[in-house]
Amino acid sequence: MTEIPKVSRLRHDDAPVTEGHIQNLFSRIRDRKDERSGVIDVYDVIDRLQLDVVTEVFLGESAYSLKAEEHPFRDAMERLLQVNTIRLPFGRLAKLAPDWLIAPKSYIVLSRYIDGLIAKTLAHPMNQGEEWKDLNLVEDIVAQRPGDRMFIRGQLVAVLMAAKRPGLIKQLQDEIRTHIGIDVIPEPKDLTKLTLLEKVLKETQRMYHPLGLNVREARIDTTLPVGGGPHGSLPVSIPKGQLLLYSVDGLQKNESIVGANATEWDPSRWDTWDPKEGEYIPFSLGPRSCPGKIFGLFQMRFTLVRILQEYESISWAGYGNGDKEEDAQPMPIMLELNCKPAKRVLCQFVPRVK
Repeated sequence: MTEIPKVSRLRHDDAPVTEGHIQNLFSRIRDRKDERSGVIDVYDVIDRLQLDVVTEVFLGESAYSLKAEEHPFRDAMERLLQVNTIRLPFGRLAKLAPDWLIAPKSYIVLSRYIDGLIAKTLAHPMNQGEEWKDLNLVEDIVAQRPGDRMFIRGQLVAVLMAAKRPGLIKQLQDEIRTHIGIDVIPEPKDLTKLTLLEKVLKETQRMYHPLGLNVREARIDTTLPVGGGPHGSLPVSIPKGQLLLYSVDGLQKNESIVGANATEWDPSRWDTWDPKEGEYIPFSLGPRSCPGKIFGLFQMRFTLVRILQEYESISWAGYGNGDKEEDAQPMPIMLELNCKPAKRVLCQFVPRVK
């Protein structure tokens, strides 16, 4: 099995690239918020931000979806995520229903986009003696080097949960003010000083894992220590080639592991909770764990810090239906390969007076 390359560092331009797109995020929040209520759909803007950052870092050219209302590439990605979620339970039989057959329009849009990037990359003088210190994913592939990054989109729920707790917003801002400064763009090394922010992100990744579920294939005949017998407490045999579908979401909300309040979002649990290996897997485990953990953590920390620096307050504005009882309920989550909110995430952003 080919080993998946890991990213042991950030590239020198990761922070400036991200900051450029965060400025586009601030502009979109300022220009697109509802004039009557002043609310923003946080999922929409964060999703666009991540798409723009990831396409520039991975593919060498940003999608710039924050600057556009309609974006065919983004829409195609969403459609193909839905299609592949539906196919997931069918295992190998899913190959009988390829993307080009089920969603031909989305497949064509995505293929043209990627083909265009590859064509531009092939025009680069990579094999003409020039030194390439930092290649993006497409350049890596063309140059027969491994891709180096994945990403995680955990900022959204962290903003949502913090917005429901104004006191927590203030605590996070005080921590940023103490260790970085409220007017200072953070350096990557400074982000690790923010212990409260770290607890918020850990708890968010525990409660709302970006995958929700995952699939693995047994390479040899093996056993799992539990799962068999009438009560699921005995070993269970797994033959070679067996596909296993497992719920990360279920693991990280298991009361026997996390505690009685396992289904509650509570960053303070990290003051005392010290999970064993395999009990908390935000980036999975083993040879096929997320190869871009460092980049993903940086993205979450940096984006949240910049939002908390830019805005004096962020408040939860409900689900948009005017139903206070519904607004008091936890955010329902839907699965489309990655987990995502099942309803609009509406918040009010009050800019800080500079």
